Amino acid sequence: MPLQIAARKLKQILRAAGVVHTESECRIDISTDGVRLQSFRRNRTIYLDYSLPYSVTSIGDDTDSTWIKLNPITRFLNGISDGEVRVTFPFETPDSTVVIESNGLVYQFRSLIAPHGHYLPSPPDSTAVATTSIRHFPFKRAVRTANWLGGEMEIQIAPDTHRVKFTATQDGKDDFTYVVRPDDVEAIQGSATKFTIPINVVRNFTPTLPANSVITLRLTPHYLLFTVEFPDPDAELQLYIAERKHIVPA
Repeated sequence: MPLQIAARKLKQILRAAGVVHTESECRIDISTDGVRLQSFRRNRTIYLDYSLPYSVTSIGDDTDSTWIKLNPITRFLNGISDGEVRVTFPFETPDSTVVIESNGLVYQFRSLIAPHGHYLPSPPDSTAVATTSIRHFPFKRAVRTANWLGGEMEIQIAPDTHRVKFTATQDGKDDFTYVVRPDDVEAIQGSATKFTIPINVVRNFTPTLPANSVITLRLTPHYLLFTVEFPDPDAELQLYIAERKHIVPA
């Protein structure tokens, strides 16, 4: 049975999911639990894992998976008004195409035939060194400001003082520091840690989320895990960021 979802909600989902791969390639899994979107950057430094349960989407009992590009669906959504959207996947159509319908409009395109090397890595598994949950607005603001100065931003997590701080520098001359207000820190635990991430990983991603979202940052020895429930509390978006410059005690 095809996927039934509000156009506005699908726009939000695809806007967030489409920023990882440069050509918006994404694997979609349909299971008895809901819909799962997975994507990764070609240099394998960023991995997206996005789970959407039935409370967010409406779909039948068919289970399968397919690789598609999200951009054609986004273009279709940009040309329609709000309302219900019906998406039929390649394993449900006789010609193995994706079919999108809304208010009498029908758009059809072919799925990707996974070529050699179109491999989806498994998400890494590692124990967190430090974890904090904060309002998304401070993180979004820090990323925007750091982007003015250069290509990197340092994140400092200090559980003992209940402090989260963002810093960036440019050629050793200009710099900025932003300490998150205590009221915006929902939770913090682990060891005092600081680490650096490249801005190009997150600068296109942060505008896709509402400012009042609560995000969780988990730092492990191998990657930063960014987690947010979006667009509904039951939907979980996880972004694994393996490309960070260093990790040392604060």
